[in-house]
Amino acid sequence: LDHPAGPLLARIAAVAIALGALATLLAGLRGELVQLRPALLPRLEGPLLRRLRPPVLAAALALVWLGGGLHAVPAGHRAIVERFGAPLPAAAPPGLLLRLPPPLETVRLVDVEGLRRLPVIDSGTALLCGDQSMVSLEGVLHYRVSDAHRFAFTAQEIEPALLALARSALTEAVARRTHDAVLTHGRAQLEAAARLHTQAQADQLQLGVEIVSLSLSSTAVPAPVLQAFLDVISADEKRQTAINLAEAHAARVLPEAGGTAVTTLARAHAEAADIAAEAHRRSSLHRALSAGLPGGRSDPTTRARLRIEALEAQLAPRRLIALPAGVTLWTGDAAAPVPAALSPAAEPRP
Repeated sequence: LDHPAGPLLARIAAVAIALGALATLLAGLRGELVQLRPALLPRLEGPLLRRLRPPVLAAALALVWLGGGLHAVPAGHRAIVERFGAPLPAAAPPGLLLRLPPPLETVRLVDVEGLRRLPVIDSGTALLCGDQSMVSLEGVLHYRVSDAHRFAFTAQEIEPALLALARSALTEAVARRTHDAVLTHGRAQLEAAARLHTQAQADQLQLGVEIVSLSLSSTAVPAPVLQAFLDVISADEKRQTAINLAEAHAARVLPEAGGTAVTTLARAHAEAADIAAEAHRRSSLHRALSAGLPGGRSDPTTRARLRIEALEAQLAPRRLIALPAGVTLWTGDAAAPVPAALSPAAEPRP
């Protein structure tokens, strides 16, 4: 009948049976069972029968039955009272609880403050990451009861349901991340995402639990793919080394190229300025010479000076040879007296 005093009465009965068996064994060893006197049994049964009269026995049984309505609710627990199998809406707090004795009312105790531990994934279980690589995880779920009624009556077994939800959430979270995120920097985000997803599913099913944490106690690479994983790490390190070398080369070459470009551009601007200045000088010289020819007629003095300056510019890089007036010099193309070359040209006739 699920009486609270049932375990105690069972222990008392067990002790009484054990004592009776011991007394029977000792009596057999002393020979009293073989030579049992006729007056021995009435002498033993008389006081017991006088004390255990039907009214006294009925009162004792009634008192024991009524005592089954007294319950002690430990700290951190809630008592759910079921009246004829239907639970009452309010859960009783810790303390001494007095209810109707069973089977009229029964009391179920639920621990609402204790932290419960549930292994989610055993060591060596391999999961598939988002980059098609494998990781080996070991996870543990910690939870406590948030609603005693839902925890006691929603499902027949809460932990198998929580185990399925946590494994599903953890598998989905791992499938959304790369193996680098699972093994290194993204482990905390993975645990938080799996815990929130498990809590949402548990609330949807009204299991009456609060997920305190879903932690990964170990993350590693499965032994069958360890060598391939090391090869991938080595290739990634080589790739990163090549990237660093390229960035260093770019950091060295780009400033040099920029300086060369600035120097070339400045030199081009300077040459352009020199060309423009020379053109301006020649233009000014041409205008000045044109202005020195009044009336559009040639000035003999100006023309002679220009001819002498042109000869001076042409003969400047050459060796000069002084000859008498009557000596002819062979220059390679034609023989002509030097004084004739220096003589002023005849003025053109009008």
